[in-house]
Amino acid sequence: MDPEVMTPEAIASNLKRTIKHGARAAELHAQAPGLVDMLCPPEQHGVLSDLERAVEAESYIRHACNIELDGPTGRALLVLLALAPGTAGVTLEMRQYNAGTILRPDSIQADTVRRPYIRDRLLNGLAVELYRMCKLSEAA
Repeated sequence: MDPEVMTPEAIASNLKRTIKHGARAAELHAQAPGLVDMLCPPEQHGVLSDLERAVEAESYIRHACNIELDGPTGRALLVLLALAPGTAGVTLEMRQYNAGTILRPDSIQADTVRRPYIRDRLLNGLAVELYRMCKLSEAA
């Protein structure tokens, strides 16, 4: 199968597939190899195993949430993607609720993160940031 071309839309689509299980390296390796391939292409990371590339992809996602997006949006995404401390193994429903409570000061009700248009808006923002980070690293 041909690798998917990296675009913000393709990254967002792959991020949506990570929601149920989260975006920790083991989950990315098992559930979202396409996302790993986009963020850490084998041709650029040839010496790394697939699992090592998944660890690197998780690191990129964490960096985008912690540094680039920062604030409530970044923290909410870390919770939603089960990357925040204490969120591994937490149900999607509870992660969505907890992400909503983080965003509540931004006029989002705690339970609305479960709605696709809110969740998609968050993931699309993350996807654009990941795309930007990848393009900057390619140019370096």
